[in-house]
Amino acid sequence: MKNDYTSKLNCLVLPRITSKMPMTDIDISTWKFPSDVVLADRDFNKSAPTDILLGAEIFFEILITDSTGSTVELGIGCQGENMVPGI
Repeated sequence: MKNDYTSKLNCLVLPRITSKMPMTDIDISTWKFPSDVVLADRDFNKSAPTDILLGAEIFFEILITDSTGSTVELGIGCQGENMVPGI
């Protein structure tokens, strides 16, 4: 998948962000993933140091930007002035 998404961030460089995540390895040998799913982190189930911690504002900006750079519409309750209280 090609994506030319870019964003400018102010960052802090720290020796450690938090403890390893997950705290212990998770056995996923019985989990079934759809064949067309490509995992961003194939070792997500293995305990390892955290590389980067993103704030909610940049996380959702990345999440709702599709491969063409267009904003993906999430529907009522998920966008700015359309936010539904309690969601």
